[in-house]
Amino acid sequence: DAGQNTDLLAVATDLDRRVAVAVLPSLPDSSSVAAEMHRTGHEVWLHLPMEPQGYPENDPGPGTVFVEMSDDEIRTTVHAALNNVPHVIGVNNHMGSRATADLRTMTWVMQELKAREMAFIDSRTTRHTVAEDAARAQGVMTNRRHVFLDNERSPEAIRRQLAEAVTRCRLVGEAIAIGHLDPVTVGVLLEELPKLADRGADLVPPSALVR
Repeated sequence: DAGQNTDLLAVATDLDRRVAVAVLPSLPDSSSVAAEMHRTGHEVWLHLPMEPQGYPENDPGPGTVFVEMSDDEIRTTVHAALNNVPHVIGVNNHMGSRATADLRTMTWVMQELKAREMAFIDSRTTRHTVAEDAARAQGVMTNRRHVFLDNERSPEAIRRQLAEAVTRCRLVGEAIAIGHLDPVTVGVLLEELPKLADRGADLVPPSALVR
């Protein structure tokens, strides 16, 4: 959820360069956050707002893809969001529990990503998601989120979730973990990521895990 401000930017750039940042479009600091994270060697992904269940109470913010949009409107919205955030190499969804479950919507999203040769990582905000299926059908490189690091924002809870990611990595071979640009999360990652190799996991950028 980067781009809302630059409060943690200096600390975030200290994270291992294999940690990527997902930047929301059309926010006051979207461009500056993306530019600085790119300058310091981090991958930049577009955190594309998508319609959730319960909209408008749950509001993804500007640049949202809605199910009721026409095909052209969906592609234009994705195109504009990609152009708004510099140095983007791929996309993952912000919210989207309704949009990612709609095959027509996701097909048009993926057609735009294919035209730009962008990858897609499904945040999996709903078990009904069809995003990966749509991506593969359109020839878009893809994968999914396996672990949320900080639904509970305490150091102990984040360490537990990171341990879950390490365990999955050792058992299955890979794990994609997503967290927020939050002081507690960033602090835990700064402390724990240097220890991953000793725990049997190699840290890689997200682009290494899409296929």
